[in-house]
Amino acid sequence: MRAIEIQDSDLVNSRFIELIVTAIVAELFGLIGFLLTWIGIALFVPALFDVPNALPTLTIIGGIIYGAMALFRNRILSRIARRGFVFTFRTQRGIRALSWIGIALSIYVTIVAYGHVPNNAYLTLLFAGLFFLLGMPRIIFGRMIRRLREARLCILQFLVELDSGKTNYFWLRKGLPTVERQLRKFDRSVPRGGVYLWACYSLQNNVRVETQLRWLCEWLSRPRITSKLGSLSTSIIVQARAANRVRYKPPKGKRDIPSFLVSTALPFIWKRNDNLFNLLVTFLLSSGILAILSLSSPFPLPFPPWYLQGASLALVASSISIIISLARRKPPARVMDLVSEIHGVTRTVDENFDAGSLLDLIRLLKRKQRTIYNLEPVLRRVAPNVYAEISELLLAIEANIAKQSRVAGGFEIANTLVLIPQTRILISDLRKNSEDWLAQNAYSFDDS
Repeated sequence: MRAIEIQDSDLVNSRFIELIVTAIVAELFGLIGFLLTWIGIALFVPALFDVPNALPTLTIIGGIIYGAMALFRNRILSRIARRGFVFTFRTQRGIRALSWIGIALSIYVTIVAYGHVPNNAYLTLLFAGLFFLLGMPRIIFGRMIRRLREARLCILQFLVELDSGKTNYFWLRKGLPTVERQLRKFDRSVPRGGVYLWACYSLQNNVRVETQLRWLCEWLSRPRITSKLGSLSTSIIVQARAANRVRYKPPKGKRDIPSFLVSTALPFIWKRNDNLFNLLVTFLLSSGILAILSLSSPFPLPFPPWYLQGASLALVASSISIIISLARRKPPARVMDLVSEIHGVTRTVDENFDAGSLLDLIRLLKRKQRTIYNLEPVLRRVAPNVYAEISELLLAIEANIAKQSRVAGGFEIANTLVLIPQTRILISDLRKNSEDWLAQNAYSFDDS
């Protein structure tokens, strides 16, 4: 398998003044780290104290090594890069992992300092020293590969392994999120995780996307607006929404568990743009914390415990009133009217599915386009599936208008869309989603 090479322009090189400052800091932290580590080990093995000049020798040599590592950082980085992208990438991740281990050790030292756990002198000193020694390499090297170049190389590494018969989605998970962020900078409404979802869904359906991925690699070298970018963004959005409709889940690795919890579990307890629900969660959590503190506080309270118990009960009572408000609240009237009107026309189109009925729907969506745009945050919140289908239909209408250079609502556009199988699916999905949403909110209609 061919190794991906790294060019000098892909690396993050430090300036001379930065190297000097970092070398001074690295030598100082190296001295402290080796000093604390040696004392911690010597307390565990007292015989080390009998070794003559062991402490100053180790401390000085360790500090010089760290200082030299910082001073010659660019040269060391060049030698690492010569071994290829995968080795450099793993080295960068290894240095980052060491820094997190150092932070974890420092938390233990902090807990000991506050007296929450028994003090063990040699462990405390050892962990304090390792905090400096493990964290300093990240300060010295930092990011080795430029972010955009790293994403490009990750995609190239995936393509190289794909050519050899190995589908390693890890590299796509690392490279495509950067592509997604760049697309958003150019006002491309790509859904979150949509680029990775597009690539995986296409590969799952045996659709070859190697050409598009190679083009994205070239585009990342100099991001800019092009006609190819527009058509590829449209393809990504359409395929990502198609994957969502069939509930396709892209491959995930062990390292995706934290992001999975954030993206899947967190929305159940904290809803964006829903302040009333978030207030309920805050009150319930606060009530639980106050109840625990009133029963078994780890520190003495300056007031009687029943103060906390009363506050906890008050928050529970407030939570009950919020739950009642959540159960009785209605979706916005403008959204109800919009979905009802679209559903009536969509039902006719779904039953007939000819150019004439589709033309009525096109004219309705174009007439309501500004309303849909203004209500976008509300639609995303209260009727996400309906909004997704409406957006995709509008995207298909705009794409055909651009191709045919016709005015909106033209019969030619309806004739074109009625021949596309995807349009039939979209209409059917829109009818089903709007019917389901209207049925769920049946008791929210105004009698007048």
